[in-house]
Amino acid sequence: MHYLRNRLLSASIISTALLTGCPAQDGATVKDLPTLVQTAARDGGIPGLAAAVISTDNIQSSVTGVRKSGFVIPIAGSDRFHLGSNIKAMTATLAAMLVESGVIQWSVTLADIFPEMSASMRAEYRNVTLEQLLVHRGGIVPLTEPNELARLPAMAADPLRARVQLTAWLLQQPSAATPGSTAKYSNGGYAIAAAMLERKTGQAYEILLSDLVLRPLSIVAHYEWPAAIDAAQPWGHEKINNRWVPNDPLASENQFPGALTPAGNISLSITDYARFVQSQLRGLRGAGGSLSATGYRYLHTPNGEFASGWIVRELAGVRTSAHDGSAGTYYALAVIQPERNRAVVVLSNAFSDAVANDANALALKLLELTR
Repeated sequence: MHYLRNRLLSASIISTALLTGCPAQDGATVKDLPTLVQTAARDGGIPGLAAAVISTDNIQSSVTGVRKSGFVIPIAGSDRFHLGSNIKAMTATLAAMLVESGVIQWSVTLADIFPEMSASMRAEYRNVTLEQLLVHRGGIVPLTEPNELARLPAMAADPLRARVQLTAWLLQQPSAATPGSTAKYSNGGYAIAAAMLERKTGQAYEILLSDLVLRPLSIVAHYEWPAAIDAAQPWGHEKINNRWVPNDPLASENQFPGALTPAGNISLSITDYARFVQSQLRGLRGAGGSLSATGYRYLHTPNGEFASGWIVRELAGVRTSAHDGSAGTYYALAVIQPERNRAVVVLSNAFSDAVANDANALALKLLELTR
């Protein structure tokens, strides 16, 4: 299967964005949200679909479809979806919290954090900073394709130890882009960034993220496929011979490398994920949060197109932070427009290019209809 793919608001959809530039309103909602979600799922033939419309003081959500193709059990609002690369914004938020608390600095380098690797790492990586890794300017091997993942060395079962091992290995590989100056999307870079946070705190990334970022938002994290622990949760789906086939979360070929969790392995319900996105919207609008207003702006200020865990661009003149992700059998999309006090999340328990396009189209429709 394909791991950690990233595609965001395809150019064909962006060019026809129906954003009207209406003034921001608190408590924004969409009339007939369930009908819109059901229609998108039906027209796209998508097994399960969820969407949320978000403002600083309101979350409106809806789910439709089944947990597993071929079975009639409907998806519930509390069911979890795999978010893939959309965990990156959480990883970046964790880094910003540790920066603001004085635990680490944006400018700290790989050689500073891992002095024992200084002699073995390639020279071009020694001055790469935490900040550069989070905006995809570290030059690290992308680890976005099966052939790249197949080359990974054997690693410890303990994720903290595994990330140190992965970091040492990655820093011995030729750079995928000029470190520090050229942007190249990299899951490997996010794994290394998390290892830097672990080295400074002495705690595993999964514990840090849950304790500092998610639990204050009443979010319970699951760092696994939704159905891996509970088979009654939604299954991911692949399109095979023009039909949706449930993807076995326990199959050996589907096991997610634990070292890469900070780049793409978390499962949340639509409501829980909407809470995280709402926290970003609130922070960007100066409505408080776990970071200072400066901290939120820092995360959403791009270096080129990539910000820290987000891609930032203008849609019809509206500054927009967005990100999407898929580990091959689910799709997740989040879009934030702070000036309009609105954000949208769309999640699916299936992935294909068509599903991604349908999710993008639904997100843009919901942004337009939000009042």
